[in-house]
Amino acid sequence: MASKSPTDKQKLFVVAYVAKPNATKAAKTAGYSEKTAYSQGQRLLKNVEIRKAIDQGMEAKHKEIKMQGVKLIQKIEQIVLDACKKGSDEYNGHVALKGIYYLGREQKMEFATERHGIVEHGDIAETMRQGRERAAKRNRPRD
Repeated sequence: MASKSPTDKQKLFVVAYVAKPNATKAAKTAGYSEKTAYSQGQRLLKNVEIRKAIDQGMEAKHKEIKMQGVKLIQKIEQIVLDACKKGSDEYNGHVALKGIYYLGREQKMEFATERHGIVEHGDIAETMRQGRERAAKRNRPRD
């Protein structure tokens, strides 16, 4: 026996449910009555064809979210690289440190920090020291 294709209301339910996974609200959004939205939503979730469409929609949504996350990480990496260029007018130790913090957090790393400053460690600390010196020179009052 061939399965029936979903109705327009059922398609709307799938779209609404993928956007916000709440069967009652999705049923209301799809046009089911206020009184029956709860039971219709539960019934639709048990429908094999509807469930398959929801799973496909969720998978596509998760892929899109993952791609957005990858693009965000790449953008943060570029900001950190730009902010760390030695001798550049674009140098900004705070931006670099914040970017490194977010990248580390994404990778589930923990950084040793002390009163909002990074603990002395290699090139990062030296780069930040140099940046502080340049900032101090720019902020000195002129005679």
